[in-house]
Amino acid sequence: MKGEIERLEELIQRETLNYEEKLNILEEFLVIYQRMGPSSFIDIILSADSITNLLDRINILRDLAKNSGQLLKSIEEIRDRLVAEKENLDEKLAALNEREEELKRTILKEEEKKAQLEARLASLEEDREYYQERLNAMMALIDELGEFLSFLSQEFVNIIEREDLPEDSIEYLISREGVIGKIHEDVFNEVISRNPNIPETLFSFYPDRVEMEIPEKNLFLAGNFLVIDGQLIEFQVEEGIFYNMVLTMETIDDFFKEGNLSLDLKPILGRNRIKKLLVIEEYVQMLIELNL
Repeated sequence: MKGEIERLEELIQRETLNYEEKLNILEEFLVIYQRMGPSSFIDIILSADSITNLLDRINILRDLAKNSGQLLKSIEEIRDRLVAEKENLDEKLAALNEREEELKRTILKEEEKKAQLEARLASLEEDREYYQERLNAMMALIDELGEFLSFLSQEFVNIIEREDLPEDSIEYLISREGVIGKIHEDVFNEVISRNPNIPETLFSFYPDRVEMEIPEKNLFLAGNFLVIDGQLIEFQVEEGIFYNMVLTMETIDDFFKEGNLSLDLKPILGRNRIKKLLVIEEYVQMLIELNL
């Protein structure tokens, strides 16, 4: 469009020069006409010395008048063209200005979007730093928990022998299968509470499910007991929650890579062995093989 506007400006400039040139010619003719006056044209006609000469003079004056009319008409046509071209130019300039304004608005919007994006990026960077700090703190807690569980595994294995569990802590029953020993969850919790090195730890027994909670550590573990070598019961963890965050099995396995939480029941079993273990509501029930 700029090229079209430049072309129109050049055309208007040429037509303007042409218009001014023809005006100058007309002005000169009018000056001559005014200087001579109407009587001079009459004298020219009357001074003819023959009919032929008279006709020639009349034709000359007619041509002069005709040329003046054509010149005036040409001037008017040029003026009309200039007006039309000027209007065309004004329209194109207005359209160009509108495009420029639209472009300015577009640029302004893009700058606003850029500013918003930069602000969002800055906010995301702040959020990233915040969550990175939270993540680092959580990873530190997980590392600390791993060390604690490793320590807890070592404390558990011989806790019954060290805490001198009373023999009546196990309830014995006779069934068709043989001798059954039952240990209530309160007994487990009581034994653990005697160890000053272990924070409050609560076991809860449900059918085929063992739950362990350590409130101080915001830790919850769940799984089941498994008999090892007839006298050791091992807590196999299958799920866990730490600070309301679900632990993956990979994390749980990593916590207990040096060994699961185990309880050695030899101090109360003597030479007897566990043939079968079943977790029921509030109790661990063991089918015991007697070895006298």
